[in-house]
Amino acid sequence: MKIAVITKEGCTRCAALKNYLRVMKVPFDEWNINAEQVKTTLLTDAKFMRNFCEADGCTVHTPLIYDLDEKKYYSKELFGTSGVRKKFVNRWVPKKKK
Repeated sequence: MKIAVITKEGCTRCAALKNYLRVMKVPFDEWNINAEQVKTTLLTDAKFMRNFCEADGCTVHTPLIYDLDEKKYYSKELFGTSGVRKKFVNRWVPKKKK
């Protein structure tokens, strides 16, 4: 599985999610939402536009995970009241080889 974590500067939840993924040895690419190339990629993706944009613009609360295999974005599922929803995020933890 390949994922991208969509982040922005100063985002404490972004830092927490990236730290958890690193601890769990989940490989990921980081996409800064303020980078022009990332903006272009997101604004030309119909799924992103459908989920995060409307006539008045786009509303994105970082972090997001974009699962490149599923072509699906995850946002609300990533955090609960006690922090990273580990049970949900663990779907991307590499399986141990026997």
